[in-house]
Amino acid sequence: MNKSKKIKALLMIVAGVALFFPGLVKAEDNVISLGVGGGGAFDSSGLVTFVEYERAMTDNLGLALRLAMLSYEYDDGYYWEDGDGPGVQATLRFYPSEALKGFYLGGGTGIWLTEWDWADYYGSGSGDSSSVEVHFDIGARFGSKVLINPLAQVGYFVSSSAELGPYLFLGVAVGVPF
Repeated sequence: MNKSKKIKALLMIVAGVALFFPGLVKAEDNVISLGVGGGGAFDSSGLVTFVEYERAMTDNLGLALRLAMLSYEYDDGYYWEDGDGPGVQATLRFYPSEALKGFYLGGGTGIWLTEWDWADYYGSGSGDSSSVEVHFDIGARFGSKVLINPLAQVGYFVSSSAELGPYLFLGVAVGVPF
């Protein structure tokens, strides 16, 4: 599957989730954010840029849908891999005080489509993979007209032929409520 078909498939997933949930949400509580962050684990590092839409489901729950672009590198001294690709994540967040305000804890899953180049002592090549990941996140939203959202996410790529596994992501997003 080529990259444009993969991106279209991810957008269809996001649209399907958004269409499935409208009857469950409070229409007046929405946030759109742009963010960036980095992280990695063991022998890998990465950069993620993203756009996120979050909608209040109840007084204390929010559903966040994130469309992101990952760029990563893995190097353990014997094997090197450099890859990038789009991903989509869905996260359910619990806010102790009020949905979309203050401190939150969350968890969810995502799908990532990466293309990568690799090299080791015996050769080199390229490939692509589809990866499913699960994650937990912690963060907080500060502000009223413009929201600042520092966040941390711990996750694991559970199915991937790329050199992806556990990760820690630290980021910040700037959002606007509507």
